[in-house]
Amino acid sequence: MAEDAKTQASLRESEEKFRQLFHHSNDAIFIHDLSGKTIDVNQRALELFGYTREEALKLNVSAFVPPEYMNDSEDPYEEIAKKGFLRIEANFRKKNGDVFPGELSASLFQIAGKPVIQGIVRDISERHQSELALRDSEERYRTIISSMSDTVFVYDKENRHAQIYASEESLLYAKPEDILGRRVDEVLPGEVTSLLVSCLKRVRETGDSESVDYCLELEGVEHWFSTRMSLHEDGESVVAVARDITKRRQAEDARGESEKTYRTLFESANDAIFLMRDDIFIECNDKTLEMFGCTREQIIGEPPYRFSPEHQPDGRNSKEKALEKIGAAFHGEPQRFEWQHIKYDGTPFDAEVSLNVIEIEDKPALQAIVRNISERKRAEMALQESETKYKSLLEQVTLGIVILQGTPPRVRYTNPEIFRITGYAPDELLEFSDKEMARVIDPTELQHLFQRFEDRLDGKPTPQRYEIRMTRKDGKEIWVDFTASLIEYDGQPALQGTLIDITEKKIAQDALRDSEELYRLHFDNASDVILSLGLDGTILAVSPSAEVHVGYVPDELVGKKLQDIDILAPEYSDTVISDMAKAITNRQGARAVYEFIHRNGNRLWGEVSASPLIVDGNVIAIIAVIRDITDHIESERELRESSRDLELYTSLLRHDLGNDLQVILTQTKAAQVLHADDIRLTELAEAVSASALRMSQVLALFEPREKKSEENIVAMLETCALQAMKAHRGMEVMIQANPLARKQEIAGGRLLPMVFDNLLRNSAQFTETDVKVHIAVTRKKDYVQIDVSDDGPGIPKEIQSKLFERGTSTKGGGLGLYLSKRVIEHYGGSIELLSRQKSKKGVVFRIKLKKVQ
Repeated sequence: MAEDAKTQASLRESEEKFRQLFHHSNDAIFIHDLSGKTIDVNQRALELFGYTREEALKLNVSAFVPPEYMNDSEDPYEEIAKKGFLRIEANFRKKNGDVFPGELSASLFQIAGKPVIQGIVRDISERHQSELALRDSEERYRTIISSMSDTVFVYDKENRHAQIYASEESLLYAKPEDILGRRVDEVLPGEVTSLLVSCLKRVRETGDSESVDYCLELEGVEHWFSTRMSLHEDGESVVAVARDITKRRQAEDARGESEKTYRTLFESANDAIFLMRDDIFIECNDKTLEMFGCTREQIIGEPPYRFSPEHQPDGRNSKEKALEKIGAAFHGEPQRFEWQHIKYDGTPFDAEVSLNVIEIEDKPALQAIVRNISERKRAEMALQESETKYKSLLEQVTLGIVILQGTPPRVRYTNPEIFRITGYAPDELLEFSDKEMARVIDPTELQHLFQRFEDRLDGKPTPQRYEIRMTRKDGKEIWVDFTASLIEYDGQPALQGTLIDITEKKIAQDALRDSEELYRLHFDNASDVILSLGLDGTILAVSPSAEVHVGYVPDELVGKKLQDIDILAPEYSDTVISDMAKAITNRQGARAVYEFIHRNGNRLWGEVSASPLIVDGNVIAIIAVIRDITDHIESERELRESSRDLELYTSLLRHDLGNDLQVILTQTKAAQVLHADDIRLTELAEAVSASALRMSQVLALFEPREKKSEENIVAMLETCALQAMKAHRGMEVMIQANPLARKQEIAGGRLLPMVFDNLLRNSAQFTETDVKVHIAVTRKKDYVQIDVSDDGPGIPKEIQSKLFERGTSTKGGGLGLYLSKRVIEHYGGSIELLSRQKSKKGVVFRIKLKKVQ
């Protein structure tokens, strides 16, 4: 009897101990039969789901279990009945309809010989939020993936291992270099490959993240892994985060074989749970041993500050602070706080601790529940670091960044580069109204920008990149390349825009387009033939003018080699190839003349100007312009033949006329000597001699050319006047020139005196009586002005406008003034007929000649 009493007392103590755990657990606990009827719930379940105990006990467990899980199985408890346990993550619904993510652990045991199910629900909202924030940060910045302790695989669309990030290579099923680039089925066993490939396929098809658990044998030891797969932002690759859950699976297996009463709760909890008397550990669950890396013997009997560093992150002594928290809990103030613990080997980790007083054998004891939040802390720190890096990046990049948010959208953030692009400071843009925004962005384009933002929020397909015309603060119009993306900013959807000033690029594009249009216009309408040749002589393009010059349309020539078609005379083929090679090697233009053959067989001459087309430092083609110079070549040939004939003619002229004039001069001189007493005959002889001498001078013009000479203008005029007065009886010539003009020399030649001889002879021929000629010489800044006037009958009005044209004359012939004008212009001067008053007779010619400086 005494032994039974002792057993009963121990049983009551155990039941009381775990009853306290049941009611003070931080997780919601349900106990129900196999039909789903709720038998018992703890206080945390009532708080979490928002029901009273009376309401909860009236409900079937299906009111708490996720609807999708209920729909996926005809018998929701069949798996628990078969395996004895179940663990899933799902969404749960509260009394008020709110949905939250939770982790469900269910175990099968017996009460009074009847099978019942115990379900433990943990609210993992905070963990999900951290995971979502971290995932968002990873997608946006992709800078913190290396900080994860799990193994990360990136699979491409062919299920090949594209990238691997492993914190411990010992957990890989092969060396990274033996895995990278190989498909899953080339590395893993068939069963695991089937699981992973199916999961990869579902993730790509649905876009939703999925998890898959599998077992691998590594160096003879079984390891369990849980891999969560998510679709990469490129829409094809999949990012898989694999976690070694071997210890967790071992713990789960162990918990499945543990006590069938409330010990199940104690041992199956995901947190470390231990009991203390005063400040000494008296009991703990297996999770405690796992979390602190020790055996039961190493922790029972020790104080909590044995597993704490000397000081907490706030600088306080761990022992003092722990005793303070324990004392407050024993005084009826439940404690919940963050703490830094250390494992048995001294490795630190962050934890969330809750302390509550419970009764065991009518004595107060302290229940401590410790949750390892190192991952959450790392995620939060990584997120914070990512945000800091992101902000630092935004401040330093040379791209303009702007964030728009709200309805209508307003500027919420700009980086410093926006000021350089727009001239507006960030503070100015943050206060802009719609009207002010329309001053910066063209109103029509601004409306399009806002509409695209709304379309993005509605999930409609929207272009990500486009060009926007803007006006800077200084009034200058600019163009920017705008790339838009939908982000979350302060918890709300926002539009992030990246701006690049492309004004110079737009100007260059417009200039290039204009240049190309001008080139195409010139190419299509050029009178010369324009060819674009490849480096091997292939005709890449040819202008339409080819049909006019060689009889071929462009389509008949493009694609053929110049040396292989019939438009180039055969004897020039090698020369063309050699000249092209020189142009390519020397990178300089060249000019040459080749003979071409028209389609009709006629030969023609072409002057070719060829230049290498250089792009990015490389010669990519030869541009050749071919001008038809056949007429020019023929004209030169005819001119050479005419010159030879003229040379022969002038040679005969000089010889025959020279001899005849010499006879006239000799006979005239003899007549003057023999009849010196006959005044009339002497005067006539002098006139004849003067004319013969002048003709001799004309013949001298046909002697081989001499260089241009410089002559004193007044001395030349005096010589011409003296000869004219001898040749023309009754002519009087008066020359008027100041001293400066008398010293002035002009750029003249042997033809220039003939001009003045011609003018004086005209004055004598067109005047019936004695004529008086006045020559006035004036020196100007750059030239000498010579006015030649007479008192003759003048020139009829009807021929004055064409006086210097070939064939114009009052008495026939008419070569004098035409040739005089040509001679004067040859020496860089000019001649014109001046108007005279009606009361005055005669004509006035004004001649301007270049003076020698």
